[in-house]
Amino acid sequence: MTIRRLLIPGILAIIGYGTLALLFPRLDPSARWGMTDSRQQAVTKAREVALTHGIETTGWKTYITTRRDRNAERWLATKPASPFTARLSPLTTDVVMGNGKQAMRISFANDGRLRSFKYHDPENKAPASSSPENIKQTAAAALKELVGDDNAQFALLSEADQANEGRRFTWEAAKPEAGPLKFTVEALVQGQLVKELTLKPVYPPSLIEEVAQENKQAEVILAAITFTTMACGLLVALIFYFFGVARRSVAHRVTLVFTLIALSILAINAWLGGALEIQRSEAIDPTINLPLPGNALLSFIVSQLLAVLLVVIFEGGSQAISTRNPSSRMKTFVALLRGKIFARPVATHLAAGLLCGGLIAVLPYLLVVSRLAGQLQTDNTASHRLFSSLAPGLVALTPRGVTSLTFSLFIVFGFMVPLTSTYLRSPLLGRIAGFIIGVLIMTDTDYFTGSHVIAALIVGIITMLIGDQLARRFDLLAVVAAGFAAEVIRPPMALLMQPASSLKMSGLLALLTLGAVLVAALVVAWKGSEQATIEETALIPAAGQVVDQAERERLKAEFGVARRAQQQMLPDSVPDFPGFEIAGICRPSREVGGDLYDYIPMSDGRLGIVVADVSGKGVPASLYMTLTKGLMLSAAQDRTDPGEILCEVNKHLYEVCRRKMFVTLFFGIIDPQKRTMTYSRAGHNPPVWRSISAQSTRLLRPAGPGLGLTSSKAFDRVLKVEEIQLDSHDALFIYSDGITEAMNHINEEYGEERLMAAAERADGLGADEALNAVLGDVSAFLAGNPPQDDQTLVVVRVGAN
Repeated sequence: MTIRRLLIPGILAIIGYGTLALLFPRLDPSARWGMTDSRQQAVTKAREVALTHGIETTGWKTYITTRRDRNAERWLATKPASPFTARLSPLTTDVVMGNGKQAMRISFANDGRLRSFKYHDPENKAPASSSPENIKQTAAAALKELVGDDNAQFALLSEADQANEGRRFTWEAAKPEAGPLKFTVEALVQGQLVKELTLKPVYPPSLIEEVAQENKQAEVILAAITFTTMACGLLVALIFYFFGVARRSVAHRVTLVFTLIALSILAINAWLGGALEIQRSEAIDPTINLPLPGNALLSFIVSQLLAVLLVVIFEGGSQAISTRNPSSRMKTFVALLRGKIFARPVATHLAAGLLCGGLIAVLPYLLVVSRLAGQLQTDNTASHRLFSSLAPGLVALTPRGVTSLTFSLFIVFGFMVPLTSTYLRSPLLGRIAGFIIGVLIMTDTDYFTGSHVIAALIVGIITMLIGDQLARRFDLLAVVAAGFAAEVIRPPMALLMQPASSLKMSGLLALLTLGAVLVAALVVAWKGSEQATIEETALIPAAGQVVDQAERERLKAEFGVARRAQQQMLPDSVPDFPGFEIAGICRPSREVGGDLYDYIPMSDGRLGIVVADVSGKGVPASLYMTLTKGLMLSAAQDRTDPGEILCEVNKHLYEVCRRKMFVTLFFGIIDPQKRTMTYSRAGHNPPVWRSISAQSTRLLRPAGPGLGLTSSKAFDRVLKVEEIQLDSHDALFIYSDGITEAMNHINEEYGEERLMAAAERADGLGADEALNAVLGDVSAFLAGNPPQDDQTLVVVRVGAN
């Protein structure tokens, strides 16, 4: 059944990931970045450049970052290529080095060519003997070092002294085929020392304004939408979190594990991913000394800790909501946090999410191809930072902090959607409100297409539709896993697109790791343990039920006593009733259930069959079950009509049901001589009567309210007694609502129609075989999802004449 459940996600995975593999090389900007140098290669080249200029950098602190030039990307994507425009670099690697006194920044284009050089040494002074001619020769040599044989294309624009700093030279080059695009080279020469050397593209003002305005407008709109929605949600989550802590309904162990995971992700991005180096290098100005000023690093650390705090608040709010809304479907997510990684339900949901992640990942590319939102370009905002990270493959597999798609989906389906469905009266209205909030949060420019508002909303809507189906068919773990897969699949593919062999290998290893996780999840889903995760890993007990270990042991002992008492209330054996086969079973959903079935011999030789269900669960339900059985046995001693017996039972139950508890019950009396059954139904599920001779299957529905709900006068007036004639091989299926209301992972009930169909398929089977066949069909329908209620079933098969 697990394989069947994962069949559709498997097909969707082939479609999603296959389409992504086809479109990514064509549409993703990373395919045009062409990074030829890894981090270590860039550092080696930078030290060689420094040595060329007589600067020894051994022992200097080194920081490496990668910058992205969207203007260059726009020009290369929209204008014809030429040898002149080949100098445009969509990415620039900065190697910043210093020893506390001297500092330098050396930059390389994506193809590894030197882009700029800047050196600062406050103690270095220009030699007095440096002649203007020597300075010009040094500047010309620096120009050739930067542009090679193309130096002839650059004409000197200006030459000016900068006091003690040296002499600055500016050259410019332009080509007719490049239109308004130009390149300038600036050099600052101090004696024989080149202190600055920079190649800069000069774009037309219209292009710069277009790119800047587009990003600015979209980012302001999207940021305002997301920030406002998240801020309101955070305030509500904070309230729920504090109330949850006050009511002891927050599992601190789960929160701690979740916090550690969030901190680990941010630490990987900050340390291995180069975020700390970005902070350091951006804070370095070659006019000041190294190392980084402490306030800049402190500011970065504080911002990251605040991000973790935000995530933890939403997680705590999710826990508080789950106590009020058990349908929030967080249980396998919590089971994973509690280490139950080898439980089959956990692995199944994890595998389903990873398989469906390709559908979300490919959405921006499909939107570009379809042009539903006009002419668009895809975006891959953060992948370029991998090229300068310490461990590109590892960082590629970590979400990008609190604004990542993974955390956004957790916030939406772990808190926002359960919140609206819990506190809005209409289920439909709750789902719509949760969906709209989710779309607003999903407008994340770090993931969606090109900072385009309409595109972000379209992809957000489709992402929410996919997430909603995953949440209904599986649970929160599947949704988060899908977001994780969609988010982390593109960075490794960006690494694979680069010419640098080390980057390619990092991308391949990252993809293999992701694939290994998926394979492991599939194996565990197929061969994993069948340990129950719903009860064992329930997020938290209801408010006021959190107890210490001693109290838990005491309650466990009491439940054990009640469970044994309940078992003693059920029949030890099947009665020997000539001409009939009978089989019965009761499966409590908890330690102690509220279902009852029994066989009551009547004084006139007939046999009474009872199936009852007490409202509620646990010990109180068990006590009412015991009381109901005692009343039934007492009333049946001097009465033979099922209606009279139920009226007597209702009279006494109504007097003692002070807490609004009630009992639904079916009572049928079978006459072996006449082969008839006289029966009444007190609000219980209608039994299924399978008539072989008439080849019909119908439900027995005589009127009658539940026991203990109304006074004797009202109950007696409504209750009806009916009788049916039984023929050879006919079958009766008497059951509790735990059978027909058994709910699978998509909140679909087993229902009466499936039960009737199972009864028809049981033709020719004995009572025991028919009972097992029906229970097997219910279990197959649940597909590993634990039953939500007690399951009781009695099967009566009429023998041959």
